[in-house]
Amino acid sequence: TTIWHVSILCKQSNKKYKNRVIQMRTDHNGTVYSTITKLCNHYGIKEATYRHRLEKGLSKKEALTKPIGD
Repeated sequence: TTIWHVSILCKQSNKKYKNRVIQMRTDHNGTVYSTITKLCNHYGIKEATYRHRLEKGLSKKEALTKPIGD
């Protein structure tokens, strides 16, 4: 039986979350923004639009550069 310490699991989960957030804040050119909001503002789209497009399976480039309404 393996006994996992709660703090170890939290650190592992936290690291995965931080990596995911950094990936979300990085555009398709590799530029990292301080927030997802700043990334979206740079490309002129709403954060909700960006997240929705990614959830639909669009690439990061498509999610950021696809014209609104297409």
